[in-house]
Amino acid sequence: MNTCNRPLSSKIPKTGQQLINGMRSPLYHLDYHPNPTQQLFDHAVEQAIRRGQGMVAYTSGQGGGKTFAGAVKFLRLAACNQGRLGLLVSPTYSLAESPGGPLATVRELLDQADPPLRHTYIQSTHSLYIPAFKVTIKVMSASLPELISGLTAAFAWCDEPGIFRSSALPRVLARVRDADAPCAVVIMTGTPEGLHNDFHRLCVAKAPRELVLVQGCTADNREHLAKGYVEQLEAAYEGPQKDSYVMGRFVSLTEGRVYPAFDRAVHVGPVAFDPKAPVMLSCDFNINPMAWCLYQEQEGDLVVPPAGVLCLRHSDSFMASAAAAQRLRDLGWQGGDLLVYGDASGRHGSTNSRVSDYQVMEGEMRRCLGDLAAKVRIRLLAPVKNPPLFDSINAVNAFLRRRESPCLKVDPQGNEPLMQDMEQTCFSPDGQGIDKKDSQVSHFSDQLRYLVTSRLPLPRAVARSRYY
Repeated sequence: MNTCNRPLSSKIPKTGQQLINGMRSPLYHLDYHPNPTQQLFDHAVEQAIRRGQGMVAYTSGQGGGKTFAGAVKFLRLAACNQGRLGLLVSPTYSLAESPGGPLATVRELLDQADPPLRHTYIQSTHSLYIPAFKVTIKVMSASLPELISGLTAAFAWCDEPGIFRSSALPRVLARVRDADAPCAVVIMTGTPEGLHNDFHRLCVAKAPRELVLVQGCTADNREHLAKGYVEQLEAAYEGPQKDSYVMGRFVSLTEGRVYPAFDRAVHVGPVAFDPKAPVMLSCDFNINPMAWCLYQEQEGDLVVPPAGVLCLRHSDSFMASAAAAQRLRDLGWQGGDLLVYGDASGRHGSTNSRVSDYQVMEGEMRRCLGDLAAKVRIRLLAPVKNPPLFDSINAVNAFLRRRESPCLKVDPQGNEPLMQDMEQTCFSPDGQGIDKKDSQVSHFSDQLRYLVTSRLPLPRAVARSRYY
């Protein structure tokens, strides 16, 4: 992924958008005066057109001019893909067709083009036809992702993908598969809507190398907005909402977060696994998912190496132990101390078995490590009894707020479940514990909590202060 925060070239058009390059006649022209961030988006799309393929995303605050810029470049893509099918995807049909929506903006630009571009919109099929380009644009609703299928498109525009229903955005990307398309380009424009949607995953968490992300804020578009609009918007929001809806940043919008001190900008970055150093393994013994994680201590910091997270669905201690042993072998670990932390309940047997989870883990890991097992010393450091919940939560937040060693660093490769869990885990409505309504949330943060409170417990007087 490339992030555009400066012009990629000095040759950026200051005014207007010529839809067709070359000697064709007529040369349709749109009246377009881009703001500085729109210029970056404009140029990134033009680069993708020259390559013949690519993805460009443009995020900004409300009123930042994203939809207008998207409509201009979408028509540019239509002109470059004559005789092909294009997709225009909006959260709902009504939003697409409403004044200021993506479809309404496209039709307005077609009417205002020089010379005007005739077009026909058939609402029953949600199809827009532009005779001059021989292009059909299929308007689709992300609220019905199951209908985004069976199409072969040359280009696409997704407006406000941050509020698309889950799976809609990947389905759109899968439809842009016309092998003969001159410019197989996908553009996306929208306001960031937190960290737990396909738009964030595509732009940040799992961004493909070919994607260019252009980020701006509402103030970039000040000259095209009503006087005082920017100041009113800034006054209307505060905290994470202001970061998202005014500054155009991807931030967590979850209320009542258990671990507000976790910040990807601080705690996520490249980490190299040291095959000669001791390894820590922290375990939460939930069945779905079984949440285990590998750590190392490097220069005083607690680090999670690439693919250090083991997220095992419908698993048990035998399967998790085998997966952990294989992961260590894959990482090239040469053996040494394996320090095991985790939930105190794993020390005890159950009514079904007198063998504890930790006993299972040690035996199974030694079996699966093979020849390496002789070089490994497994040390069980999990507590006999878990500490009080809020003591351990406070310890984790205090640890995360440190700006000196020891601090946490998570490699972004293969560790998304841990990062998402730190952002999504919330307090229960009564504030007396962690909200466990979603069975998929809180287990990875739990295993980190067990590790931190075992290694770095807070002094008792500090730990007892609520919500550290």
